[in-house]
Amino acid sequence: MFRFVFTYYILLLTLIAIIFCDEPCPTLDDFLIRSPYLAQFNAHLYEGIWYELAFYDYTQFSKACGCTHLNWTLMTTNTSIYSDDFITICPYEPIWLRKNYTVHMNGTANNKQYPFFIPETGFHMQFNNTVVYYRKNELNNDLYDRAIQYQCKVNQLGKRIFTGINFLSRTYFNSDIERKQVINEMIIAAINAGVEQKYLQELKIVQWKNC
Repeated sequence: MFRFVFTYYILLLTLIAIIFCDEPCPTLDDFLIRSPYLAQFNAHLYEGIWYELAFYDYTQFSKACGCTHLNWTLMTTNTSIYSDDFITICPYEPIWLRKNYTVHMNGTANNKQYPFFIPETGFHMQFNNTVVYYRKNELNNDLYDRAIQYQCKVNQLGKRIFTGINFLSRTYFNSDIERKQVINEMIIAAINAGVEQKYLQELKIVQWKNC
């Protein structure tokens, strides 16, 4: 029975990939032309805790987990290498069954031509992780307080097989209304950055109640 369910799940993911991902990835120049300020990306201002507000990733189930956040840190011995701890709680409901899960990822932040390109390895895969939008908070030591990460992966034939989008903020907001407003603002920022609207229409909202 388990083998049947597992096979069905793999076939379903493959079908979704074919339907939604059969296209080339945007290039780094595509993002840079739309947002020239990305050339000024500073990895030191990206360090710290990030709370995920929304995401697109057909391999994740939004209702199963919640309270998702990242701890992004440059290595002290080599600041061109970073660690990224992906932390989430599953199951989200019921509360008494909640358990923390952490996935340790790492990557590089040393591309001088495209400093916003921070490729990452995690979940036994390498992702072309790219910061396509960020906002500086002048009231908080100039650290970035909002960011959008975009991942795209193609096969050997140049066909897209994965797309990932993460809306990140330095706070997860106590108010659902305020969180939704910020997400809407970030959707506009993502469109301006060149993120495809068809993926943004499928965003999943991260659950933060009672986190």
